[in-house]
Amino acid sequence: MALNKGAAVLGSLQDELVISRRRPGRELRTRFWMLLLLLLAVGSGFAGGWLGSIRMLESLQAQRDQLLSDLSRNEQTITDLTQHVGILEKGGEVDRYAADSVRGSIRSLEQQVDDLEQDVAFYKSIMDPDAAEKGLRIHDLQLVGLNDGRYQYRLMLTQVADNGNTIAGTITANVVGLNDNGVSATMPLVQLDAAFTGKFRFRYFQELSGELALPDGFTPQRVNVVAQSTGKKARRTEQTYDWTL
Repeated sequence: MALNKGAAVLGSLQDELVISRRRPGRELRTRFWMLLLLLLAVGSGFAGGWLGSIRMLESLQAQRDQLLSDLSRNEQTITDLTQHVGILEKGGEVDRYAADSVRGSIRSLEQQVDDLEQDVAFYKSIMDPDAAEKGLRIHDLQLVGLNDGRYQYRLMLTQVADNGNTIAGTITANVVGLNDNGVSATMPLVQLDAAFTGKFRFRYFQELSGELALPDGFTPQRVNVVAQSTGKKARRTEQTYDWTL
């Protein structure tokens, strides 16, 4: 029996031949455009973060320059007022009252100068490109006694302005002292202030503040603060402050 060309044989396996046309040049162009779009997306994200860091750094520099200007102006005012006091004192008893008033103004300005100098030192500490120690720092802890037996605290964390990357982590603070039996005891801040989260996240600096109340019979002696950052450049730093209130 003769078979026609292209006919199928009953009971035999037939393979289907598919012919496709490949275009290597088109595939390469597609891959190139996909890679280019990916690079543009990554680059735009990096540029946005970099520009944000630059703007923040420029803002800090502007604040520092303004503080330096205020500091110079107040120091000149103090000099002028001091000379004025000398002139008034030479004028007799009547002018001594005016001299006392000027002295009060001088004391107020001197306090402002001290505050400005502290602010300038703070901004310099986070903008010093030549600082030997980079990364997370516990800058300062301030305690203020309130009338109702509570205490207000202000804890400042900083990092030297290097590349402006955000830093995050956890912080623990313990008030160390003596209980009513004279035995050493430790009171964690998370127990003394329910609003304290023990977490931080910032780019240049962050202030953690709140109020705490000590238990009856507890005599505070010092505060121990430990900050631990996370990430590839994780860092642990610790400071102890005497309780001087």
